[in-house]
Amino acid sequence: IPRGSPEYETLRGWIAAGAPVGRSDEAGVPALARNAAGAAALAALTCDGVAGNLAPLTGAAGGRLLGHIAPGDGRNWAKVAAWLADQTGEYPRVDRAASLPLSLAQRRLWFLAQMQDSAAYHISGAARLRGVLDEAAVSHALAAIVARHETLRTAFVAEDGEPRQVVLSHGNITIEQGVAEDEAAAHARCAAHVAQPFDLTAGTPVRVLLLRLGDDDHVVQVVMHHIVSDGWSVGVFLDELSQGYAAARAGTQPDWAPLAVQYVDYAAWQSQWLARGQLERQATYWRTRLAGAPVRLDLPTDRPRPAV
Repeated sequence: IPRGSPEYETLRGWIAAGAPVGRSDEAGVPALARNAAGAAALAALTCDGVAGNLAPLTGAAGGRLLGHIAPGDGRNWAKVAAWLADQTGEYPRVDRAASLPLSLAQRRLWFLAQMQDSAAYHISGAARLRGVLDEAAVSHALAAIVARHETLRTAFVAEDGEPRQVVLSHGNITIEQGVAEDEAAAHARCAAHVAQPFDLTAGTPVRVLLLRLGDDDHVVQVVMHHIVSDGWSVGVFLDELSQGYAAARAGTQPDWAPLAVQYVDYAAWQSQWLARGQLERQATYWRTRLAGAPVRLDLPTDRPRPAV
């Protein structure tokens, strides 16, 4: 994030307002850190040393970023919240009965999916399960996760050429089951499962594969389209699958705190925020920064560049 850019100044003001950075507490993460772009921006600012007292963020395999905003003792948060509200406004709670806008990141992925649903945008994770497996409990846990996360039961449709998202009242997730003779066969089956295309209009942007390697040995794999998920989300999904499975086995409900907002609320907020002049302000900044830049780069290549 270049110095002086709108993104840089927004986050710089956030930190200057008193938000402590660098702890791994998940509670109290403000809006700008709830997505990969926000986390990356915080990482860039951390490396740049803004405010001079920032601890380094920590990355882990699978895209889980632990450099969250720490909740702290509350003394600075009123000031931070007031500053953020002035910069961005509050999250709206949008009407689920209407078709709703996509976030900018979702629009990019939707556009790419119209040309070809590439497995490059399929996010997957798997876990090895040892012991006797209760398949009914797995089904109950999956149903609970889809009911909890609206994005996992969202259809992406086109209205007059514009992408919109529709949250379905009920999700429909099925478990594809199979038998693998050995680990090599399991790896091959999982790879094929990842490569299967998604129909984003169907409202099922997630699927699950359950492979049996033995009576007490299974592999469960979850695959989600990147339009509703990222690497961090896979870890959340598998964690909640474990919790939901344990609850189902015990005959109880998972002890999950209600979600105050969902991603569709963020997408609607972003659309309104950009409409208030933020998009034009950022576009103006980049037009100014890139004024006079070369139309193309003449880089040495091993083959002639074709005419455009």
